[in-house]
Amino acid sequence: MLNVKKINMWYQVHTLSLQGLNKSQIKIETSLDRATIRKYLSMSEDEFHNWISNPRKLPRELSEYVEFVKHELENYPDLSAAQTEDRLKEIHTNLPSFQSKTVYNLVQMVRELYSIISSDEVVKIKQKKKFGSRLCRRRSIFTSYCL
Repeated sequence: MLNVKKINMWYQVHTLSLQGLNKSQIKIETSLDRATIRKYLSMSEDEFHNWISNPRKLPRELSEYVEFVKHELENYPDLSAAQTEDRLKEIHTNLPSFQSKTVYNLVQMVRELYSIISSDEVVKIKQKKKFGSRLCRRRSIFTSYCL
């Protein structure tokens, strides 16, 4: 699923670039970070497909706690990464040292792997369906056009 999204984004970035949009304009259109846009534009199609077919396999410091995080997120889908970190520290006293970003990455991985979405993500999905793919935020109101 994630690779399909990346592939679509790569093609969208290149299409928008061919239409004459600069990186800042592509960022507004796609909501991608400028560094990601630069990376996508610097890769040929073959390089991009090779890059996504060989994902990085980093050692997971908290891999033994995946089931715990999965259980917590299934019971409390709106649990944030910070709250998950607090619960990990409360229950498991023998945790290795890690950064908060590590817990955030773990929570995101578990959410994606087991399709656990929070109510905030449900709202975002509903807004995208309602307003289309071109969302802009102006005075805290979502509109279907960008000014």
